[in-house]
Amino acid sequence: MRRLITVLFIFSLFMPLVVQAQGSYPINYRNVSNPRSLTDLLIDRFKGVDTSLASAGIADPTGTVYWVDGNRSTAGNGLTFDTAFNTLSAALAASHANIAVTSRRKWASRNTIFVIGDAITEDLTKLAQKTDIIGLGSYNQYKKAGIIGAHVIEAAATAHYMGCRIYNLQFRDDGAGGILFDIPINQNGIEFIDCDFQSNATDTIGLRLGGCHDTKITNCTFRTNTSGVGFSTAAIQVLEGAGALTNVNITGCQINAGAGVGIDWNETTTINSWIVGNYIHSTAAMGIDTDDEAGVMVYDNRILTSGLAQADDTSNDFNILYAGRNIVTGTGGTLYIPTFTDD
Repeated sequence: MRRLITVLFIFSLFMPLVVQAQGSYPINYRNVSNPRSLTDLLIDRFKGVDTSLASAGIADPTGTVYWVDGNRSTAGNGLTFDTAFNTLSAALAASHANIAVTSRRKWASRNTIFVIGDAITEDLTKLAQKTDIIGLGSYNQYKKAGIIGAHVIEAAATAHYMGCRIYNLQFRDDGAGGILFDIPINQNGIEFIDCDFQSNATDTIGLRLGGCHDTKITNCTFRTNTSGVGFSTAAIQVLEGAGALTNVNITGCQINAGAGVGIDWNETTTINSWIVGNYIHSTAAMGIDTDDEAGVMVYDNRILTSGLAQADDTSNDFNILYAGRNIVTGTGGTLYIPTFTDD
């Protein structure tokens, strides 16, 4: 009896470690290349074993999960990997309609779309409200799903795609040129996380945003093509909207704009918006251009302007009363903007 009590006591000491090993380790979706293994992780999540997906806001158990496999020759119903849709457009349409089902109060849920595919070729014109779109697998050397096309999202008067979040996808032009991804006014709460925007020789803008509140662009890459040709107008452009623009964040991105502006901010009334911790290079234009707009906080960015002098209002144009710790290197050297004497 004494021996049994001793064994139980020792087991009780190690049991929390066993539980921790089973269910509390972090899951990084970018490292999951096998959709079947991710399905197992999701099953554990639904059983309450793993809480990491919930903390990341991914695969909400109150929502519906859809699958896209761009290598399928025929489309399924999208509800399992073996019956996946073969286009992202089909999954977006299904998720958007699913959220709108009032009989099941789906409007308070979030759906999830998992995507794999070696460069799915399609032009996106619609997104999906309250839906996480997550790229898995690999597209050539990229640990992402690839989408080739020019994406012009329809106006909000037709459909609102509020709260759509896009993770770990690479976007490339199909050769048509122009704007790679264009989102009109009032499509609020859209986020791009760990995405890659690769320019074509004739691309003008990587990502253009209308007056879209609560937008986030986080840890994304905007880059030139293999010949070094970038975006001729801007990598990221924010347009003038209707009324004040609130809560837009561009954070932690690597932006090689080519000859265009890195971040071109045209909204003239802005509240609580941030451009923070980005690495930006332009060969012939400003790194960040906000036209001295108040309300855009420009903080801790590293900017290379190999075709311009590093002076304020030359290599960059932002309001120094809303800025700090920005380091700019231009044709004449390196300096802080604002400088230590600016006030």
